[in-house]
Amino acid sequence: MADIFDQTDERMEREQALRDKQRAIDAARPKSVSRDCIDCGNLIPKARQEATGGCDRCAECKANEEHLGRHFR
Repeated sequence: MADIFDQTDERMEREQALRDKQRAIDAARPKSVSRDCIDCGNLIPKARQEATGGCDRCAECKANEEHLGRHFR
């Protein structure tokens, strides 16, 4: 009986390691780059794009999103 539990534990550990590896790969991928803000449609300045490594919202809309996010957690 212990063998089955050991095998299950090992399998769960391998699966967790794969999930962790996938998260690291996803985090290393370049962020989406958009010229226009997905909220207001205004052009996102090139300096902001370069400073953030790519973004999909202008600074004002991003600030609004973060502000709302703090209140709805």
